[in-house]
Amino acid sequence: MEQTNAGATGALIAQRRREKGWSQAELAEKLHVTDKAVSKWETGRSLPGIDCLEPLAEADEHKEVRVAFKPYKS
Repeated sequence: MEQTNAGATGALIAQRRREKGWSQAELAEKLHVTDKAVSKWETGRSLPGIDCLEPLAEADEHKEVRVAFKPYKS
């Protein structure tokens, strides 16, 4: 079964957060969002807003932000 963009993004966020040893609350504090927002991202129920992409990359020590788009199928 293919993951949605939200599911794949959430899985990556959760994986990287765990690798850093951070709780959802700790990541949320770094991004100035709630831990509930982080939970929704990680479970694929929502995606981080565009304003969170750069701080998310910085928190994960990436110097650039890469955004992947899945082709739209009508």
